[in-house]
Amino acid sequence: FHDPRLSHNNERACVTCHRLAQGGDDGLPLARAADGALYSRNTPTIFNVALNTRYRWEGAVRTLEAEAEAILHHPAMMHTTWPELLAKLRADPDYVAAFNTAYPGGLTREHLLDALTTYARSLLTPNARFDRYLRGQHEALSAEEQRGYQLFKAYGCAACHQGINVGG
Repeated sequence: FHDPRLSHNNERACVTCHRLAQGGDDGLPLARAADGALYSRNTPTIFNVALNTRYRWEGAVRTLEAEAEAILHHPAMMHTTWPELLAKLRADPDYVAAFNTAYPGGLTREHLLDALTTYARSLLTPNARFDRYLRGQHEALSAEEQRGYQLFKAYGCAACHQGINVGG
């Protein structure tokens, strides 16, 4: 997740766009593509992706593994291929040893996707202030934040974004 070797040019890691200390996204209105150009959409948070039932803004991807693979191959994102990526990672004895310990069969496409998505699924916020608000602790959010949530519902966002993972 933190290794820039996941990208073709060894300059971008998952954490480049999914900054864990900043809400799990990049905070930009539109994401920056690998070449620095503005992408057509913003970066969604990585937090609570384990609770999503679909991925991508249009919901076209059904599994986190398929989403991770699509991001690794996407020319505007990581722009890598499996042969290139696996060769780079297999050249690192620490990666080889870690994958041999964790997975029968070692460092493979499937095992790398499993490692990335298992990590992403661990990024849960079960007790964030908004989570506490949804469980009935109304004092967990400020009056302004509560008004924002009311607007979110009034605008119809809650038609799709609802339940424990309002954002996903």
